[in-house]
Amino acid sequence: MKSLDDKKVYMRYKYVYGPNTPFPVPEKEDMQHNRLNVICKRPFPKKPKISVVYGQGDVFERNQGKYKIGFSMLEVDGFPQQWINQANKMDEIWVPSEFNVHTMQSCGLEKPIYKIPLGVDTNYFNPQIKSIKNDNNDYVFFTNIEWGERKNPHMQLKQFNKTFKATDDVCMIAKQRLKTTSAAYSAFNLSVEEKSMLLLTSTRKNTLKLWYSSRSLTRIS
Repeated sequence: MKSLDDKKVYMRYKYVYGPNTPFPVPEKEDMQHNRLNVICKRPFPKKPKISVVYGQGDVFERNQGKYKIGFSMLEVDGFPQQWINQANKMDEIWVPSEFNVHTMQSCGLEKPIYKIPLGVDTNYFNPQIKSIKNDNNDYVFFTNIEWGERKNPHMQLKQFNKTFKATDDVCMIAKQRLKTTSAAYSAFNLSVEEKSMLLLTSTRKNTLKLWYSSRSLTRIS
């Protein structure tokens, strides 16, 4: 939204989730950014000329626009039928990858679909960013953790802990929301005596770019 606002595109915003939706959690009123707060407080018309719903395919039906666009994604090779049914009520569909184009079409999508890659802030993520030193020359895994069945972090962390020992030249950096490493070991009943080098952090954007640019890094989805 900030990039569109920079280009003088006037837009309005409305939270697509909340009570009586598949994700009933209310949205915080403060977006932690003055310009976003201004955009979010603009009155939302009952029937916008063009409306983009960015979320799971099972909330596309909440699109109130005259011209309806649904923007979604999924990492697996099949979309739920409910998502496809609602997608076929849109005027067009956006997905971030060619993989999702093929999977939606193979699952029965009949509406036009376009690949719209997700945005990247090149001020933070680019090859010239200073990296974090790897003095031990460890083989480093980096993963973005999302606590839920779809990402299955329990399996990922337990398998890493089972495979590697603290004496191995390997390390995992997991961006997540638990405050301490000990909290993760307790939550997943991971081995303590022979635990692997598992670093769990809740990383700010400015620090995250350093991890991404570090050498000897394998990223895990």
